[in-house]
Amino acid sequence: MVENPHSQNQLLNQYISKLEIRFILIDNGLCPDWSREEHTRMRDCFYLILDGQGKITVNGKEFYPKKGDMVLLPKNSRVSLYSQNETCYNKYWCDFFATINGKSLFDIIDFPYVVHIDNPDYVKSLFNKLSELRLKNDAVSALMIKSILIELLAIFLSFDKRGGCGHILGLFYADNPRLC
Repeated sequence: MVENPHSQNQLLNQYISKLEIRFILIDNGLCPDWSREEHTRMRDCFYLILDGQGKITVNGKEFYPKKGDMVLLPKNSRVSLYSQNETCYNKYWCDFFATINGKSLFDIIDFPYVVHIDNPDYVKSLFNKLSELRLKNDAVSALMIKSILIELLAIFLSFDKRGGCGHILGLFYADNPRLC
């Protein structure tokens, strides 16, 4: 049976229309002797790697992010982090929650953990804008924070080289709750 792409788009739009994003914090800088034993993430997090070397393990998968990489650490993932002083990461990080109907977005859509960004300067500008906006207490800034987080999610997903998640390959079924 051939899936109707129009129906797939309608279903995806229904889920995405219920997306809730809650900004927690943003920061940046060098992380000398950055090391954390395996732990469970309490919230979602993006890193933008500006420079340095290290190892990040997410749910048993090892990654060695480099300059221009974005890293996703989803809530409830098992994570360990390591970077030596001589080659420590210089990075931005942003903690947030992304949910649809109370369920983590990353339990519904299969995101990669690391992607390489072709234009990291633009992504860096988004992190900088988030950093500026977090200090403001007005409705416009709150809306802009949400829009930037959504843009970061979209950018991250658009650089998924696994050949599937940037496009809808499957539907949300009760027995297989993944959109792609």
